[in-house]
Amino acid sequence: MEISTIERTVLEKCAKDAGWEIDSNAPADYINLFSSFFKETACIKKPSEGAFVLCFCRKIEADCFEFGATFNTNGEFEFNLQETYSLSILLKRVAELFASLPDNPLEKYQKKLAEFSDKEIQRTETERLVKERVGQDIYRDALMNYWGGTCAVTGCSLKDALRASHAKPWKDCSTDAERLNVYNGFLLTANLDALFDKGYISFTNDGLIMLSSVFVFDGADMRGLGITSDMKLRWVEEKHLEFLDYHHKNVWKN
Repeated sequence: MEISTIERTVLEKCAKDAGWEIDSNAPADYINLFSSFFKETACIKKPSEGAFVLCFCRKIEADCFEFGATFNTNGEFEFNLQETYSLSILLKRVAELFASLPDNPLEKYQKKLAEFSDKEIQRTETERLVKERVGQDIYRDALMNYWGGTCAVTGCSLKDALRASHAKPWKDCSTDAERLNVYNGFLLTANLDALFDKGYISFTNDGLIMLSSVFVFDGADMRGLGITSDMKLRWVEEKHLEFLDYHHKNVWKN
């Protein structure tokens, strides 16, 4: 069905407030959304009077939404005009996810490196350090987007206390795509990041914390580090598992 002028005004405002841009060439029965920061798109359509659906160009896992978002069997978000607040929250979260998912961080990394002149990258060691610094910054931004700016375990939102942790370390990755893959690690508070990086903790495929038998976690250590045995990742996607498997076999001290 055709979207009325009033409906279009309300829906487009929601999308713009959430950081999306509007395709002005879309037909009258669609609102097509895009962004300058990632290649993925979204679309709002009106299947029947008073009902709308938001669909995406790629599948999004429902586990990545912690505010009760539900999708129909086609992976679409159904809503009405009285639910525009939920629509704005959803669109903002989807934009964060799209900005973080492969291969958007890799493309951003390649563009950033292209900005450096030959004079800025002259020696092999300097080049390596520049690339790693740029890559780590982009990887952290990707994880910040993916996890909504909060620790993957505790939910802490203090930005200065959060670290981008690799499950498969930067130096062990064979490609930049691996290094910048948002599924190759987690956004963790500094204490969890240090323990994860050194292999004193890991996470099961279900997200439950694994404590190394090499490091003796007595009561004082557990309290001092803020660790509890029931800690758990807020969610785990299937694409995390290959990197968790690498961490289990090559980093975790068991």
